[in-house]
Amino acid sequence: MGLKIIGILVKITPRSVQLLLRKLYFQKIADIFLDKLSGEYIYQSKWAEDFKDNKQKVLDFWKKYYDFNKIKRLCQLKKESRVLDIGCGISTILHYVEGKKYGIDPLADEYLKLYSYPKDISLKKEEGEKLSFKNNYFDAIFCINVLDHVNDPKKVLKEAHRVLKNGGFFVVIVDIFKKNYKRDSAHPFSFTKKDILSLVNDNFKLIFEKEIKVSPSLLTYYVLKGKVKPNQIRGLTLVLKK
Repeated sequence: MGLKIIGILVKITPRSVQLLLRKLYFQKIADIFLDKLSGEYIYQSKWAEDFKDNKQKVLDFWKKYYDFNKIKRLCQLKKESRVLDIGCGISTILHYVEGKKYGIDPLADEYLKLYSYPKDISLKKEEGEKLSFKNNYFDAIFCINVLDHVNDPKKVLKEAHRVLKNGGFFVVIVDIFKKNYKRDSAHPFSFTKKDILSLVNDNFKLIFEKEIKVSPSLLTYYVLKGKVKPNQIRGLTLVLKK
């Protein structure tokens, strides 16, 4: 019921008012009144319309900042490859890769009402901590800007390892900080680079690593609020192999 009410409010609230609320640090209100999933639903509701008309711009962004072409070359995806995106959201990377494509997200049912996914993407309502797929099922798994949203990052990584084939590829992208910060309701975790590497090193072999400049939205939210300095926030891209 809560998500339905939020969905209605998002639709009937004029865009100008939504923007004003964001400028007035709407996140503070969200942290008080909304749970993690409700806050994410509001964000995705706004993002769905923008993404529909800007898929190529998103792809260009991926190529420029995330070395997407190199990621694709390393993962060696083919039409018969099974590919999973954990916490896929609406603008899932599955739009841009080959293979038999599966996306899981705890808000999948709500997203299907907001956005028409391509027919070759199979979407399921699941959490990364408990995947329904059998062992050694996927050739590649993506986990993009997700680990700081979940309830238990270690369980998500354990499940990813379980369902990934031996020799399969695991792509992780996450925001990293020079030290841990208390963020907001949608981000119960913050990580340093050392944190992330220690989480993945036990079960995966690192084959590609790149630090990137973080998104302007994060810079605005955390830097302008005085929580961190610009040089303290980075993005980390990892390509790992099981």
